[in-house]
Amino acid sequence: MQTALAWVPMTCAAIAGLVVEVLTGAEGPWAISQLALAYVAVAFVGACLMHELAHVVVAAWGVTSPRFDVEIRLLRCSVRPLHPLSRGRVILGALAGPGLCITVGCALAIGSAPAIWVVPFVAHAVSLLPTFGDGRSICAALRDA
Repeated sequence: MQTALAWVPMTCAAIAGLVVEVLTGAEGPWAISQLALAYVAVAFVGACLMHELAHVVVAAWGVTSPRFDVEIRLLRCSVRPLHPLSRGRVILGALAGPGLCITVGCALAIGSAPAIWVVPFVAHAVSLLPTFGDGRSICAALRDA
């Protein structure tokens, strides 16, 4: 979890850099690279952090001493509870991550945000397919019923 939270300052720095460039009217390759960095940091990393945080909130809710295993790779981040969960909590937890991202993406779309900002959030719906972790968790919980 601590490593995942390390992305927060980088995201803030990227946004701050973008704000400075917009306010100062900076142009050129440096401004474009800062804009790209801000986009990646906010849209992709932010959406992934929100996704995993939603899993943690649901899995830890009401648990006296929750423990999690955090796995962070180049293009993947996942959080697994190490404490026992009921079948319902597994299903709700698996739905919470993509559900939050889809909700934020829909809110952005309703607010007329450009598709380039909406897609990274709504794309989390793919994780509900049985070939991905959240979909696999749901299928396993239903199978064990």
